Amino acid sequence: MRIKQADIAALISGALNIPFPTNSVGRFPAAMWENKSFAYNSLLANFRQIHEIMNQKKSLVAKGILPFSPFADEVEVHRLVEASRRLAQTHEFNNAV
Repeated sequence: MRIKQADIAALISGALNIPFPTNSVGRFPAAMWENKSFAYNSLLANFRQIHEIMNQKKSLVAKGILPFSPFADEVEVHRLVEASRRLAQTHEFNNAV
């Protein structure tokens, strides 16, 4: 498995179970963990942080401070997150990740 440079901070933070660095946009490499519950929870925390960064940027766009191109299908992103959350609640972490 290849790890991108941008993902190193997310990897280390997840492995140490510490918060992801502020403004980190790297993706937690969930596929490399056998404990899928841990991988799911780390990936979800990583997603939430990136989503918050996106929302902050949207706020700056609304104020006219920053140009921004929104994700083409944000509704689909929310649908996928909810489906993943339901799978995790039933301990289907392999499918949730």
